[in-house]
Amino acid sequence: MDKKKKKEPINVEGLIPDDVSEEMYTCSILGRALAAFGAILTGREKHDAKLMHLLLLGKRGPSKDSMVFAELKQEPETKKYTPSEAIDWFTKKYPKRAQPLLKRLEENYTRDSTLISYGLRNQQIPSRIYVSILSEKLGISRESAEVLYHGVIKPYLERQQEESELVTMKMKSD
Repeated sequence: MDKKKKKEPINVEGLIPDDVSEEMYTCSILGRALAAFGAILTGREKHDAKLMHLLLLGKRGPSKDSMVFAELKQEPETKKYTPSEAIDWFTKKYPKRAQPLLKRLEENYTRDSTLISYGLRNQQIPSRIYVSILSEKLGISRESAEVLYHGVIKPYLERQQEESELVTMKMKSD
């Protein structure tokens, strides 16, 4: 059984707002950069998996000399019905009784949500803070964090910044 740890109560009085806001912002920037890399790579993985699936269906898998093997397997999988599958089933089985529910699902409603906005005040976060956050939060050495930040993340962020400053305009065709 999976037991969740009880969260310790947060001592708000002991928090330093500047430290929390800087860490929040820095983690946001780093997290989005790393997530972008992850999305690119996992997107490519899915693309290649589709290609490999087609190859395997045609009995053309990796050779015995390849470092990687690939095979198709069939495994039974127990799944729960999704809410939309259950609603579809109920609608077909009890069309009249389902009408109020279907009508409700077509309706919109609004509710308030609390948002937090944050950003930089006309200055930049120093590289040493990015490196420190990477080291502490990812549990990697300072040297590895330096390589990761200066060699991968910082150039990526600089490219993103340059691209965000570009303005494009669609021209009418003659």
